[in-house]
Amino acid sequence: MVSAGRLVLVLAWACTSCANYAERLEPAHAGYYGGQLNAARTELEGLIEAADDESLPLLKLELASVLQASGDYQAAANLLIDSDSWFEVLDYTNSSVDDIAEFAFSTEGTYRVNPPEKVMINTQNMINHLAMGDTEGAAVEARRLSALLDRDDLDRDELAANSLAWGLAGVALEARGRVGEADEIYNDLPDGHPLIPSVDGEDAGMGTIVVVCQLGMAPRRREVSFIYDVDGCPNQLNLPVLQPRPSSVTGANFRLDGVDQGQLPLLFDLGQHLMQRYQAEYPLLLAAAVTQVVTRSFVSDLAGSALASGSTDNEEHAEALGNFLGCLFQFLLANTLNADVRCWSLLPGRYHAMRVAVEPGQHTVELVPIGGGKAHSFDVEVRAGEITLVNLVSGPDEGYRYLQPPAGRNVTEDAEMVAALGYLAVHL
Repeated sequence: MVSAGRLVLVLAWACTSCANYAERLEPAHAGYYGGQLNAARTELEGLIEAADDESLPLLKLELASVLQASGDYQAAANLLIDSDSWFEVLDYTNSSVDDIAEFAFSTEGTYRVNPPEKVMINTQNMINHLAMGDTEGAAVEARRLSALLDRDDLDRDELAANSLAWGLAGVALEARGRVGEADEIYNDLPDGHPLIPSVDGEDAGMGTIVVVCQLGMAPRRREVSFIYDVDGCPNQLNLPVLQPRPSSVTGANFRLDGVDQGQLPLLFDLGQHLMQRYQAEYPLLLAAAVTQVVTRSFVSDLAGSALASGSTDNEEHAEALGNFLGCLFQFLLANTLNADVRCWSLLPGRYHAMRVAVEPGQHTVELVPIGGGKAHSFDVEVRAGEITLVNLVSGPDEGYRYLQPPAGRNVTEDAEMVAALGYLAVHL
């Protein structure tokens, strides 16, 4: 029989051997948000070289964000295409407790993207291809985006909520000459959408500039340790929570050839969208955590009783020792079940965009972030009947700041936990 001391050492080793994904990314974040894009690239390339198959595609998404911000659109596009083929989509708001647990706990297996991240893969790659002038590549991404709406396992309304993605899909198809397909998308967008061609028309004698500004920082998943009491034993629940990241940049002003064009319209607030989604997923994540508690409690009670009975012949002492060891093992096992905090953490928080018709020739686009960051100027050559995209990512000018993870609490009597238990009772 294994001694209690030896088992405790084994469990303690398991706790300390669980590497934290978010902590390993901090050096890359510091480089990216400090404007040191080469340093961020080097950090991520090192992580990719040492990564296992479970996290490799997600790290490639992170590197693609750095490369796009650097203007290396071809390399960014290649990484996104390579990563996309690896991912399955998990819409955990409509999934079983087992699927939710697979998403919530990194010990359960390969990371699967959620629907908003899947849409952003296509969106970012449309930006990459349009910025390169690769209209065929952009059109391919637009068709892939449309294909997502035909999936029965995903929420159509949520997929359609990204106004930027669908506007860019129309632009991509229009740029490729697929005017009929583009018009179908434009007809589904609200009137006055800033990526729809103007009512006056943009005839063959004119060119088009599409400006995209990616501002702020999307929320990140962080691990929070809650406490939930079972028969007097405080059980630790390690859950992924979504933490907003403050940004001083609130928008961007657009100047064309020295003439003020006003503030770029906000087309998609990814940060707000993700936070709303998390509010819906939170009770399900709690329910998944409770299943882990139930399992841990059963296994730990058995292990504690077995070890205690082998340590003393006194039944009263054996019961007390068994309860103590059971609680100890539950606590130690909880630390081996880390929350899965993996997410595409270098995504911007808000997307602003518009299009303007211009005479063919050389033009200067100036973008000035509102609230912080430096102004950027782009000289572009516009051809008649063609679309030219200008892309600005504000992240490298935002400044790096470390945020403490949100504080945990005892959730034994929380309304959310009661709701989670009710969900668990119905679905098990």
